[in-house]
Amino acid sequence: ITIVDWHYRADIDYPSTRSVNKAGFNYYVSPAAWNFLTTFPANLNAFPNIKYITKSGLENGSRGMINSNWGDYGAETFKELILFGYAWSAQCSWNLNGSDAGKFSSDYFTDFFGSNDPGIPAIYNELSNPFNFMMWNEVWRHPLLPAREIMFWEARMPYIGRINWIEYSTPTILKNIEAAEKIVTKNADHFELLKFMANLNLWFKSKLEAEILLQEQIKNPAAPKEELDKLLDKNINSLNKLKLEYKTLWLKYYKPDNLNMVEDKFDRLVQYFQEIKDQLGSGQVLTSPIITSKWIYCKPAGDTIATKTASFKKEIELSEKPSTALLQLLGDTHATLVINGQSVGEVYTRRTLSLWGEYKRFLFTDVAKYLKQGKNTIEVETENFNKTGIAGFNLTARINCGNKSLELISDESWQARANSASEWNTPFIKAYPYEVIAPNFKTGRTSWIER
Repeated sequence: ITIVDWHYRADIDYPSTRSVNKAGFNYYVSPAAWNFLTTFPANLNAFPNIKYITKSGLENGSRGMINSNWGDYGAETFKELILFGYAWSAQCSWNLNGSDAGKFSSDYFTDFFGSNDPGIPAIYNELSNPFNFMMWNEVWRHPLLPAREIMFWEARMPYIGRINWIEYSTPTILKNIEAAEKIVTKNADHFELLKFMANLNLWFKSKLEAEILLQEQIKNPAAPKEELDKLLDKNINSLNKLKLEYKTLWLKYYKPDNLNMVEDKFDRLVQYFQEIKDQLGSGQVLTSPIITSKWIYCKPAGDTIATKTASFKKEIELSEKPSTALLQLLGDTHATLVINGQSVGEVYTRRTLSLWGEYKRFLFTDVAKYLKQGKNTIEVETENFNKTGIAGFNLTARINCGNKSLELISDESWQARANSASEWNTPFIKAYPYEVIAPNFKTGRTSWIER
């Protein structure tokens, strides 16, 4: 057995290298290029992580070092941007004592671009600044949600501070790119990636500005809407343009596979902004975009522990057979839907780092053909595959019968029973650990789970 001892935190000491070496295993140390969370690699974490875990490995018999490059949730970060971190890995592995980050940076960019102009490393320095790079989960985050929780290593700055920093720094980044394009002798096409990143930053400034006004609008629905309306249009237009630019770059550097899932992120965010604009235009009061249907679970009568498998049911009365009945089901972690004794479908919703897996978390379908005039029975069979998990689900539907529309949601009005029990009882509600955006049945947009 050869062990890969991976730690991605920036630290000065990695004690596990001593433990693994003492146990007599062959092993490799593994830091990360830190391209998996942020729009630009988080070099403030990557560089010390690479250097000091390599140092611990060299001091404790490691056979070598493997730098980890991940692609969480669709791998949006351009891979070419991590060449800098890869080269730093080689520098630290082959000559740790001579590894000075400042000298390395100058040497690397001189070699990569064929020019020692100081404006070139300055581009990376600015894009690597914690106040400039963005977390992908805040890029795609619904604009009506409050600010997300900051991770321990991120710069803690209010929105207005970030807005002003982007406004201050990005023109200099673009100016340095324009100047560098004229003097480099190698890899000039790399600047189109850097230019995209700078333009993404400029758009993000608009998103933050809109989010500030949206929170004010939620608190005071009577507040003026003209400036907000312009910002919503600006975000929509900018996102559509960035999506096309991103697609062009992706297809230049990579295979087309899975590009559609990143394009969906752009489209989904555009839909969010458009939905907000439509709500304001129709005079609606803005509210939280979080789904209103509840996550319900089963606890057998007289028991204090919820079950890992459970059945749920609800009966509804319809005045006529529905014309449409859009329904969305999520499970925690697996749920099967049965309507009037007919199997409709199933959904697996366990979270992983795979974006493809996220698409499997929703069953979104028109169930009108399973429904009838009169009494209807909706059943959901659930199971949780996590070691300590409990079985539950979330369901929301809009059923249209003639001129009437019926909303069906999972809540305490359902009945529940453990699969080993015979009696039905009232389910209990439990908060889900992630924010789930409500679906839009009018446009056919499914929910999405914020990461």
